[in-house]
Amino acid sequence: AGRAAAQLELGVLQPGAAVAEREEVPAVRSAPALVQGQSRQGQAARLADRDPGQATEPGSVSDGLARARERLRRARLYLVVEAAAEPVLGPALRGGVDMVQLRDKAADDETILRAAASFRALCDEHGALFWLNDRPDLARAARADGVHVGQDDMPVDEARERTGGELLVGLSTHSPAQFDAALGSGAD
Repeated sequence: AGRAAAQLELGVLQPGAAVAEREEVPAVRSAPALVQGQSRQGQAARLADRDPGQATEPGSVSDGLARARERLRRARLYLVVEAAAEPVLGPALRGGVDMVQLRDKAADDETILRAAASFRALCDEHGALFWLNDRPDLARAARADGVHVGQDDMPVDEARERTGGELLVGLSTHSPAQFDAALGSGAD
């Protein structure tokens, strides 16, 4: 299985460090669970290689969710921005960002959905996963690939249920204990 959070050794990722074919990320020195091409942890890794029609815990995984989990398994760089940061998305995506999370706690639903339409289009153009923060209902409406919840938000299983089981569900962790607990939570 994977490693506990206390066993990971991370360093500082320098700009441009993974430019050459994005083969190696010097920031990860002792974490095979985080290096592309090696065993990964989390729901996405456990389920990405399953037949999309094969039953999982308690239902089955759709083709779309199976593809999203495979893309998640390969992803290396995650950008979290507010709606107003749309001008930086194109350059960030061209620079290698694999996943973008729209996180704007101060914005109303209309603002989030308007921004999400642009974020979704840019992510599609660059083959990146698009995540929405905290709101499974808006994530579905925005056609996001996933919803990200925090420790003080709804549980992972509730978020997955609210997405109809069709979206990735991410979970924040802030300590080794939370990281270890998240591995068994069903989060992607």
